Amino acid sequence: MTEYTAEERKAIYSEIGSALQIEQEFCHANKAYCEGFIDDIERVIPDDPNDENSIISREDGIKVFNRLCEFEQIKPLQSPIGYMTLDGNVYDKVKEAYDSKYQNAIKLSDSGQLRGSIYAIESVAGKIDKVTRNDMSEALPKGINWSELRFVRATPEMEQNINKMAHHRLQNDINKFNS
Repeated sequence: MTEYTAEERKAIYSEIGSALQIEQEFCHANKAYCEGFIDDIERVIPDDPNDENSIISREDGIKVFNRLCEFEQIKPLQSPIGYMTLDGNVYDKVKEAYDSKYQNAIKLSDSGQLRGSIYAIESVAGKIDKVTRNDMSEALPKGINWSELRFVRATPEMEQNINKMAHHRLQNDINKFNS
């Protein structure tokens, strides 16, 4: 095994994961990046020559991830799914919407266009990860884990609802802080 720093290993894992993105029980495997490492893997959906990805099972995606790790001479991971998150996923869209709404509120407050305690808004903005996790955990059906939303593609309708939810949360916080 080649000696890499922890930061270098993380960058390699991230690069591999970006080529193998999990969507629920499937994995989008970038054909060009994974060439030679997925030849023996059964496709869930037959390959389309015009598509840059092959669709394989989640388990096979993890297997290919670790083959690529061995090729790069870094330690394979037992559970690399944190590196294999789907672009445009619900988890990231929720965090982005909350962060955007709260940062905008801070700017409006700084410019005098929003009345209320800037410190209270900044406090919530400073713990956006915790706030989104708590809000979403309450909103999700039983048995659905907040972190699994990293593997669910956000549709335009979902994004609209996420933005509305973040807006209402901000409005509730502003009203609460102004009371």
